[in-house]
Amino acid sequence: MNSTAKLIGIIIWLIQNLSYCYIAFSNPGIPSFNNKFKAENNEDGTNYKFCKYCQLYYDLSAGTNHCRECDVCIQGNITNIY
Repeated sequence: MNSTAKLIGIIIWLIQNLSYCYIAFSNPGIPSFNNKFKAENNEDGTNYKFCKYCQLYYDLSAGTNHCRECDVCIQGNITNIY
């Protein structure tokens, strides 16, 4: 095996491991919750909604919905919301 093939193999291995670490340690879309009581329209203009499953308040502008399959609230557009 020549040195060019070894170098390409090492580069591919490095990219795979860096990608795995990035995905493993990044936030999967679970938003930060505020468990203090918030009115529906807060003074700063932020709208909060209460999740009856998680028993916590979250920001509506983040596009958060509860996923019953995962049993957590997920931020962003997901397709498995019941």
